[in-house]
Amino acid sequence: MQQLSFGNRSTDLVARSLDLASAYRQLCIAPESARYAYLSVYDPTTCSAAPFQQIALPFGSRTAVNAFIMCARFLQWVAARCLAVPMSCFFDDFVIASTPSLADNAQKSLEVMFDLLGWAYDKTGDKSDCFSSSVAALGVVFGLDESSSGLVKVSNTAKRISEVEEFLAVVLSDGKLGHKKALSLRGRLAFCEAQVFGRTGQLALQAISQHAYRKPFVAWLDPYLKEALLALRSRISSGPPRSMSSAILECMYIFTDAAFHEDLSGGLGGVICAATGEVVSWFGVQLPSAFVSEIMKRD
Repeated sequence: MQQLSFGNRSTDLVARSLDLASAYRQLCIAPESARYAYLSVYDPTTCSAAPFQQIALPFGSRTAVNAFIMCARFLQWVAARCLAVPMSCFFDDFVIASTPSLADNAQKSLEVMFDLLGWAYDKTGDKSDCFSSSVAALGVVFGLDESSSGLVKVSNTAKRISEVEEFLAVVLSDGKLGHKKALSLRGRLAFCEAQVFGRTGQLALQAISQHAYRKPFVAWLDPYLKEALLALRSRISSGPPRSMSSAILECMYIFTDAAFHEDLSGGLGGVICAATGEVVSWFGVQLPSAFVSEIMKRD
């Protein structure tokens, strides 16, 4: 968007996602390597190990992943260098952006490129897509409705939000959280939290980490952890999306401060200043005595 803006062109964008079909199976084992492409797998019919010869790269293998990434990066290079189509690459997921006037041209160019190179991608079903102002990829949704003003919004998909809500509902209902589940939950919530505007969820994530590594470990949820899980569920369900602006290179200064006193009075505030020293925005809030008391207890 910055390059479009520098050229005095509209920054209005649309995008689409493209997912390779059975990605790893599209890379066959070279004939000269076939004699090495065997896996030993337990055969329940004979109750013994049985060798199976592979005809394609094994999904998840370290060397197979490295080889596949090289191929995926090649596709990205061809799109950018030969077609002048910007395309991101993450394993077998690609996101392509275009101006609305060139979207149809970009679509047809990519179809020709993938067909000529022999790569199959999802053209029908849930993973098929077309250019629009809202594109879902890698568990997030990119909102381009305000791209004309240089703003892109990133949020969690409805499916991911629903899965997290269901998981948290079970944990809160059981009233306990095991060590392995705590680590799994923290990773899942950290990803979702990253797509929500603000950083208040970081304190709640720290509460899950403290619970997981508590010694001696106690699976039962304490009141503080319950409060943290409820806060995270609320943020992920209804929190505003993360915003990214093309003005990100503009230098801004943010100053924050907080004060807590023995008489249980306190507050916090912040101010944003432009590079010229001009105050862009500020806030200040007085905190309730009960909240200050709780903060001072933890310190």
